[in-house]
Amino acid sequence: MKRLETFILIILLTLIAPLNIFGQEYVSVIEGDLASLRLYEPNGKPIAIGTIDINDLQLGTILVSGDKPILLETSRGDIKLFPDSILILDDVRATSTSLLLIDGSVTAKTTQGALSIITPATLYELDRAGEVHITSTQKEERVRSFDVSVRATNLITHKTTTIGVLEELDLSDPKLEKRSLDSAEAAVGRIVRPVRIPAKPGGAIRWMTEFEFVEELEEPVRALPAKPVVLPPHVEALPVAKEPVTKTRTILRDSAPASVPSKGAYGIEAGYTLTFPLKSTSHVPSHRLEVKPFISYNSLALRLKAYVETDSFTSFDTNFLTIDTSALGVASYLFGIVDYVKIGYSTSPFYLLIEEGGYPGTQRAPFIAPTFPSGKMALYNTISIGGFKLTTSFDDLRFTNIIDDSGSQLGSTVLEYTFGGSYPLRIALGTLAIFESQSSLISKTDLFPLLELSFPIINTRLTQFSAILLASSYLPVYPSVKVEEFFDMNSTYFFPNHQLGIGLTVNHEPFNAQIMASLAGGKNHLLLFNDIAEAHDQIDHNGLIDVYASGTWKSKNITANAILNVPFTKEFGLATVKGKTQSADFSQIGFTYTGDVFHLSLGASRVGFLRTLKSAIYGGSIKPLFYGEWASSFLEAAYTYKIFTFTGRLNVPITLNQKPSVDIGVKVRFDGIF
Repeated sequence: MKRLETFILIILLTLIAPLNIFGQEYVSVIEGDLASLRLYEPNGKPIAIGTIDINDLQLGTILVSGDKPILLETSRGDIKLFPDSILILDDVRATSTSLLLIDGSVTAKTTQGALSIITPATLYELDRAGEVHITSTQKEERVRSFDVSVRATNLITHKTTTIGVLEELDLSDPKLEKRSLDSAEAAVGRIVRPVRIPAKPGGAIRWMTEFEFVEELEEPVRALPAKPVVLPPHVEALPVAKEPVTKTRTILRDSAPASVPSKGAYGIEAGYTLTFPLKSTSHVPSHRLEVKPFISYNSLALRLKAYVETDSFTSFDTNFLTIDTSALGVASYLFGIVDYVKIGYSTSPFYLLIEEGGYPGTQRAPFIAPTFPSGKMALYNTISIGGFKLTTSFDDLRFTNIIDDSGSQLGSTVLEYTFGGSYPLRIALGTLAIFESQSSLISKTDLFPLLELSFPIINTRLTQFSAILLASSYLPVYPSVKVEEFFDMNSTYFFPNHQLGIGLTVNHEPFNAQIMASLAGGKNHLLLFNDIAEAHDQIDHNGLIDVYASGTWKSKNITANAILNVPFTKEFGLATVKGKTQSADFSQIGFTYTGDVFHLSLGASRVGFLRTLKSAIYGGSIKPLFYGEWASSFLEAAYTYKIFTFTGRLNVPITLNQKPSVDIGVKVRFDGIF
């Protein structure tokens, strides 16, 4: 038993250890006239230049240049956008950079990874770091390769042509004849970094030699400077002023005394929460005081937590004075102090997120329904190498359900491979793992191996529409391995526990949705894990066919989502939970509004939703939709005023283990930057 727990802890702690792969994706403007540059959000909404940080342009931003070129710096190389051009920053990763050239000309130079530039007619691909110049207009489609070969694929005929080093190809010419470039032609269109100007020396005498700037007493304009003016050397005495005067001076990037944007933050949060129990024999409120110091730098972030809790002021409970010496107890203690950890970005080769409050990251839909915010410490980790991506997750590093014998816990690991090209096929192979407890120990571990294939049907910048083929099985591995549950020659279908599903997914910002129908047998069915199944140590039913649908709408301030899964028996009746009269269909809704100072969030889950809703429509109580043995819900609101945040929350958990409660709290935050 202890060996199994220790093994699980070693795996989890290994994933948490930094791997020295800290990607820092960024896009910034380093040369050009900002006054002529226009920016748009992915949905086409204009972005005011004065409202954004030009040193941190977001991926998906649409850039429209004016009558002067713009030079961009990214974490993987440089991009020169020529006058009167339209470019979309599609993706910048350690292994690949993807740009969408809608109209005009661009030169892209990468220092690592592959490069893809997509125009309305052609896909241009570089397999390794290099520099390429592309022009795409209504009258012209042309590419120049400077130092590596470029592969050009016609998006209509799918014909591929390779352009060698120092060659040019005019794709608007039906002959497709390549032409060699001489040294003078090769220099045209290539990226030249701006010259860095040394800072002006101090002293009573100012020497102005070589490149200097003409000072102008004008109001500062949010624009990068024009080219420096060459002045003859001369000596000039500084004027004497009665009062010190600071002049506004235009400078090039990296020239002193240019301000350097802060990349780090630090601070502390302190909060007090008063909890009133509802439907309890005791109505004495509990008090909780917690302190959370935090620090972040670029892609790294850490927040710790210490709290004191009491309901009588005669005894106190904390998260740092007592420790259970068992393996799970030590892990629970350590992650009880940790409140938040982030290493890397979601697009980095290595990304780690440890977060309190739910089950972070991409869910293995349609197997898992997101859990509502709670005191759990969830882990989400991705490692990407080329087309491969390994995703690992665990729902609670504090092992709350195991230690308290209050339910099961969930982990998963999935290896994905995505083929390149305009229509990438994706293959995913992995397993879900459900851990059940007894006497505060892991008493049973079941694996649900899965295979998923995704076939793109429509794959454009704004819309992705794919077909999905899904298969899964069941394999108990602890306390004993039962291979016959996974594969049995004496079984009718060789797999006594099986599931085969087919579905469709669509992603068209701000909406995405998924539908699926599956044929299941034995232990396998859709939505294996949700907060209600967790409390009931899994929910088995007699269904043969699962019909699943989910959708999410996400805008700048509002997120709304809904999930519905309906299992049917072979007689096409509504399936019921084994040993119960409770119908087994599951539903979940969620809504979140986040404004500048106000936040509102609510959610509800229910097993047996359809019959309960029908009963409410015909005059029954609506209470069972939100509260009971088969339901859970919450309502939360927060208001921020300066450094203070006031919160209120109604918790309505499943009645098996907890009672409803109301939390009222206030927290104060002090922070700084460096």
